Amino acid sequence: MDQRSPWRPANKEVIKMTVQPPLHIGVVDFSEPTLLLISEARGFRWLADQIEHRNQFTISQIKGPAQTRVTIQFVPAQAGSLNRTENVFTWGISRAESKLFADQLRELSVSTTPAHTYLDSASRGIPVIASFDEYDPEKIFSN
Repeated sequence: MDQRSPWRPANKEVIKMTVQPPLHIGVVDFSEPTLLLISEARGFRWLADQIEHRNQFTISQIKGPAQTRVTIQFVPAQAGSLNRTENVFTWGISRAESKLFADQLRELSVSTTPAHTYLDSASRGIPVIASFDEYDPEKIFSN
């Protein structure tokens, strides 16, 4: 009978997994279409780390009764940009922006009251707002 622990591979290597904390994304129509990121403190800290380390990653979620998929591709770039094709956003984040956005997200993560911050790209494309405890994701993305 095999006496190995069920969570450790036979060769005893350690397997690392990155688990993304809850982070809700979607497009809302405030005074203009806006890319909205909603999370709790640990979600914004995770996002800050990913952006600051200039990792390339994608977040994709299905939202609303129409089951619309919204995707954000985070890409390290020389210059900031935010391009949109339908509901796919490619967000090029410059080195300077990565530090600024990470700092803004970390500050948001320690807020003790509902708050938000604008993550404005140099390209001045669609506005991006990171929001803490201001909106219910199920309600705001229900359209």
